[in-house]
Amino acid sequence: TAAEYERRREKFVKELDFVLADV
Repeated sequence: TAAEYERRREKFVKELDFVLADV
């Protein structure tokens, strides 16, 4: 569903943000 994709994308963005902040 679209909502599931949205949640997955949000989680991905958070993880990516965490990785970028770690550098």
